[in-house]
Amino acid sequence: MRDDTVEFMDDVVPAELPGMCMQKPRGVRESAGRISAPAFETGAVAAEQDEENIADDKDVAIEKNGGAQMPSLRDICLVVVGRGPEAEELVRRRREACGRCILLWTGEAPSHQHLADPPGRHAFRWRPPRRGGSTAHVQIRRLRHELGSYERTWCKFGPDVVEFAEGMGYEVWASTKQDVHRIRAFDAASGSTLWDVSGAVVFVGAEFDAREGAVRNLEEVRAFDVAVKEEEMKPFATVAFAPVLLAAAWYGVQLFFTSYLMIVFEGSLGARGVPWWRGMTVLGGSVFGNAVPAVYGFALTGVWPSSRVTLSFVTFFVPICVGWSMASIRSADGFGYTCSFFSMCVASTVTLLAVGLPIFGLWSVRQMKKQRADLRGTSCKLHFAWLLWMVSTTLGAWILMYGVALCYLSLSRYSKLAASSALPLLATLCEHALVKCNGFIYRQLVCRPRNARSARATMNGDQRRVLDVGIQLAHAYKEATMLISLLAGEAATPDYTWIIALLQSFIINVIVRGRITTLLRGAFCPMWTRRLLTPNSFSELHNQVRFTSGYPRFVPVFGVAMARLLAFRGSKPMFFNQSCVALFFVALCFEALEDVLVWKVRWPSWGHYYDFERLDMFDIRHVFAFDCEGIQFEHVALGFHGMRSHDAWQTAAIMAPASYFSFTLMTLLLGAGYVHGVCPDPFLSGV
Repeated sequence: MRDDTVEFMDDVVPAELPGMCMQKPRGVRESAGRISAPAFETGAVAAEQDEENIADDKDVAIEKNGGAQMPSLRDICLVVVGRGPEAEELVRRRREACGRCILLWTGEAPSHQHLADPPGRHAFRWRPPRRGGSTAHVQIRRLRHELGSYERTWCKFGPDVVEFAEGMGYEVWASTKQDVHRIRAFDAASGSTLWDVSGAVVFVGAEFDAREGAVRNLEEVRAFDVAVKEEEMKPFATVAFAPVLLAAAWYGVQLFFTSYLMIVFEGSLGARGVPWWRGMTVLGGSVFGNAVPAVYGFALTGVWPSSRVTLSFVTFFVPICVGWSMASIRSADGFGYTCSFFSMCVASTVTLLAVGLPIFGLWSVRQMKKQRADLRGTSCKLHFAWLLWMVSTTLGAWILMYGVALCYLSLSRYSKLAASSALPLLATLCEHALVKCNGFIYRQLVCRPRNARSARATMNGDQRRVLDVGIQLAHAYKEATMLISLLAGEAATPDYTWIIALLQSFIINVIVRGRITTLLRGAFCPMWTRRLLTPNSFSELHNQVRFTSGYPRFVPVFGVAMARLLAFRGSKPMFFNQSCVALFFVALCFEALEDVLVWKVRWPSWGHYYDFERLDMFDIRHVFAFDCEGIQFEHVALGFHGMRSHDAWQTAAIMAPASYFSFTLMTLLLGAGYVHGVCPDPFLSGV
């Protein structure tokens, strides 16, 4: 601690401290005093404050935000200052607890320490460190890789790992010697602010032994409370590239063997035959058994499953898959036929949910009783309604997109050009409607009861873990509907009208994902339209899942093509005809090009056209950061900072319906017999 007198701040920063934000937030008056470092050490404060003005400021801030209270700073962000294994372990524990975290890798003490009350909404600051750029520090690069710290366009994944570079300084604000609640990093030469955040600041490591409240060793690190008490303060979650590739390979191999064995054995199956080969090939789909504890069961109870429970449900799904795959339905005259792949998927899923959900529910209640949770504060009605919506996004959206594909085929009988032009518009409209409904239902069932002071019971658990599932499936189904519908049309009557549909879909996706429509709407539409169509976090999360959920549609098509190539040895085309071959690879190239353009191109800003300040400071719908100085358009909202990635098990469960949808739709539109080479023409075994 320095012995000279340092400036103390509460709401705003005096001009003597360079580099601080000087713009005064609306409805907040200045309040500043002076305090010497020795006086701070003894707890004496030599500052005059206008308590009446401060109280008025807080009342104005609370009234402006609908009477909402300030969340816990530890729930918002944990800032770890230190270096060494202790700091690494604390950041890992915070990440496992699904909390937001910033690691300042240094053993240097702060250059200043100011005395100030913990910030309310009128003094909350959120201008986190900027990521990107190379660093020569090997340890920093290693930590960023191990902790999953990276950026994907607008989103920040994992904790911030910040290098304490040469010529850099930092200062902190505290209400007591232990309660440090704000940190500001600045350029030592110019005094300009590098980053400035409010949060719980903890000093870790032997370098801070003399500091009261510091975490000094691994034992204290393991005893430190890193939990996020308020669930809605956790960042969003979505899938990562590596688990998606692993799941795609898993389902691709499974569908390849399924198609190959069906080509070899299905055509010779007699009326009383048993399709034993199906029971061997659908075992790969048993991974979907994890959807009960990790998706639907979690939506029902809010209790996250252990690894043992996950493996138990995966194992439990195996006999269900095998049983329904080999089931035969016999008519009165003795003629029998096996279930279609779609019927098998639906029957297996319904059986799994009907049996698995009650079992998981009982296990969850037992776990909550062990943790002595107050079950009276959990609303069964809200959980059940959220579960119904989650099931609807899987099976209901599946049927909806089936209808879109059938509309395309019906219209193509009269005009294939008109059908190709209408398909992208209809499919995109259905997709965006599902995403809008997903966000609206989440706010009504999860956010609103949790924010209401009079709510007697709310939902349990971190429901943001499964928020993106409906959005993922909506986009995956839409993209699969586009590909398979065009593929079915080309298999029946080959021509090149599919180019119009693919090009139109590509242009629509790039414009929407690049926020060009958002920019034009904000620039030219009246205010009431902009308020009604203001972009929110759900639409931005929709943009993020597009990077991964557009590729599962290619997996079953490629698996069937490889199976036909191996089984027929060139006697029959692998992709039905040359037009289908061109369609498949052009669609794949368009998908990759679309992602590259959205990722690499610097799109124009649009946020200043919309009034985001009308929302509560911590509203889930925010896209940009919102602190005491207003909307920070150069920083992401809290929900997109420190985002989490689903583990491999949950990703595989989400990818299962996304992958099987393309296969079932292909057999529905073309007929299973034609797909597997038994029938010479499409539609003979189809609709």
